[in-house]
Amino acid sequence: MKRRECGYRRRRHAFYTSAFVTAAVLITIAANAAAIWLDRSAGLSADVSNERYTILTQESKNVLSRLNQNVYLYYMGGSETDDLRVTELLKNYAAESDRVFYSFIDPAWHPGFTRMYDPEQKGIETGCVIVSDSDGMNGSSPGRYKVLDKDELYQTSAPYYDETGTLVSDYRYFKAERSVTSAIEYIMTQKSCSVVFLSGENEKQPCGNFLEDLAAQYYGTRVSDLTDAPLDPQTDTLMVVGPQSDMSAEVSRKIGAFFNKGGKAVFLMDTPQDSEAAFGRFEALFAGFGLAAKLNVIIGEDPKNTFMSRTNLIPSLNPDAAITAPIAREKHKPVLSFAGEVTISAAAGVNVSKLLETDKASYAKPRLQDSEIYGKNEGDETGPFVIGALAEKGGAAIVLYGSSSFVTSDDNYAIPGNRMLAINTLGYLSGRQQTDVIPIRTVYSASDDAYALNIPSAAERLLVIVLTAAVLPLAVLLIGLSKWFSRRRL
Repeated sequence: MKRRECGYRRRRHAFYTSAFVTAAVLITIAANAAAIWLDRSAGLSADVSNERYTILTQESKNVLSRLNQNVYLYYMGGSETDDLRVTELLKNYAAESDRVFYSFIDPAWHPGFTRMYDPEQKGIETGCVIVSDSDGMNGSSPGRYKVLDKDELYQTSAPYYDETGTLVSDYRYFKAERSVTSAIEYIMTQKSCSVVFLSGENEKQPCGNFLEDLAAQYYGTRVSDLTDAPLDPQTDTLMVVGPQSDMSAEVSRKIGAFFNKGGKAVFLMDTPQDSEAAFGRFEALFAGFGLAAKLNVIIGEDPKNTFMSRTNLIPSLNPDAAITAPIAREKHKPVLSFAGEVTISAAAGVNVSKLLETDKASYAKPRLQDSEIYGKNEGDETGPFVIGALAEKGGAAIVLYGSSSFVTSDDNYAIPGNRMLAINTLGYLSGRQQTDVIPIRTVYSASDDAYALNIPSAAERLLVIVLTAAVLPLAVLLIGLSKWFSRRRL
């Protein structure tokens, strides 16, 4: 009887052990197969890097949610592992929207593919990304497309060498998402947007980084006194940066005609150096939209609402306005230097929205020279003051700011709130997506190998698959069998 009971226990343990081992092997194989399928077919892969290079921001997702046509992304390379940051990012675009299609193109297998995207036959180098409105794999000719080279996917800083000439460190910045999303939006808008900077009224120059961002967002730019070509309300946004004198009657007439056809413009009005300067034509133009630029200088009293100087104001943002809502949501703050008040009055058929407003502790000096005397004097107006407003009338619109400082200095423009304010303002007026500027991610490198994402390489992934799909299950099986044989001896 006892021998039969022992035999029964051994058979039961053998059955349980075999079932456990079999289940462990099947679950491990199924888990690896599911992971491979999610990575390759569904485009779902994990980015465990600190910078999250391949994870799409909400801005990109917003653009993709508005897609009304197919978009095709092509990576030109010898292998998808040449630049895992880029290829994994492109896969995530395709995973996010069923209107986005990603393909890897090996020039050796598709030697004539790039011809339709390289009409001048200058050559498209390996590592580029092509964003197109047509399926080039099936021979469809593209209508609108962008070819993004490595300079548009990465930004490189100056390297640092020690006294022996050895490379100690250099930084590369990953900006592929910003470039790809901008290219998709360029294709989707079906029009080429331009920013026209008015000249001839002693205007200030926009800073270089602002112009670079406009180019990255696929805005054309030109400087014009409006005598070379008329403004096109369908594609042009007029920008007037810190004029120091009034516009001429002819320029006023042309801008008025531009607004009558639904034109859009941004005016950044600084308090002039010449306190006697008159701006009658600008005043008349603004009055038609229920706005006025007082050209005074506002002083901040509360240190929490100023930055390093009492003339560097940190205004509050309208959380409901399309231009400023994304900045408020991200908890960024613009900083405007030597800002003047923008007043709002009732005007027939005009819809006005406050964008930026100072705190109630601020006060205003009537002239730029008076700003050197920070103390509040009798007669100084007290806040809060509006220093930025949007006015819309019919199809026309203007945005009026009481300072140009946030786009005329690279240092000021580098403040995230300033950068977002400038880009969002133009985006709103041109009909582009009104959300945050996509950030660039830092890539640290002390070698030329800066393009490999810090997730496993192809060889490392193969090793992981072998370990988890073969070695570990085999180890479990061997342990189970040894246990089973040891119990058989009982």
